Amino acid sequence: NEIVEQVEQVRIPFRSYCDTFWNLASQGDENVTECSDSWVCPEEQWRCDTGQCIEAEWVLDGVWDCFDASNENDPLTSFVSDRNLRLVPYSTLKNKSINLNRTYRTSPFSSICNLTMEFPCFHFNASNPWDNLTYNRPCISRHKIGDNRIDCYGAIDERNTVTHCDQLTMLGYNFKCQSSDQCIPYWDHCSGSRCT
Repeated sequence: NEIVEQVEQVRIPFRSYCDTFWNLASQGDENVTECSDSWVCPEEQWRCDTGQCIEAEWVLDGVWDCFDASNENDPLTSFVSDRNLRLVPYSTLKNKSINLNRTYRTSPFSSICNLTMEFPCFHFNASNPWDNLTYNRPCISRHKIGDNRIDCYGAIDERNTVTHCDQLTMLGYNFKCQSSDQCIPYWDHCSGSRCT
C-alpha cells in the first residue's frame, strides 16, 4: 500500500517530460539524452538543441529556457532546424535577434566579449578574475552553457542544470558557492552575502 502511494506520487503529466522544468526529484523527466534522442515536441512548441520543448514566444526573449540556452542563440550564426523555422519564421527570428543584440551592447563586458557567440562571466578557476581582463577574458563560448561542467563563478553557466542547495530545484539565478554547499539568492548578490 505504501509502495503504491509512492509510485502514484511520482506520476506527472505526459507533457511535463522534456519541458525544461524538473518535476521529479530525480530530474529524470529532463534527461537530456532521452529528450534529445527520443522526444517529439508538440507542433506549437520550439525544440531546444537538448530536445526539450518550450513555448515559441520564449525564443530570443533574453531568458535561457533551454538547458543549454539554445533558445537564445543568434539565428545568423547558429543552425535553426526546419521544424523550428516552420514555427517561428527566419524573418521573425532575425528581428528578435537584432533587438536582443541592441540590449546586449549595453551589457557588462560587451566591449570584451562577442555576446552573439560568448557569455560573459568570471572563470571559476581564475585566481584573480579582475587581473588583466584582456588576457583573462571574462567570456566563455555559448556552447559551454548547460554542458554540465561549471566554467563560471557561481555556476551561472549551469543555472539550468545544477541543483540548488535545497536539492529540489534548479540553481536558477542564485549563486552557488564553490567553497561550500551554500547558495546565495540573486537579490543578495551585491548586498553583503558572501560565501563562507
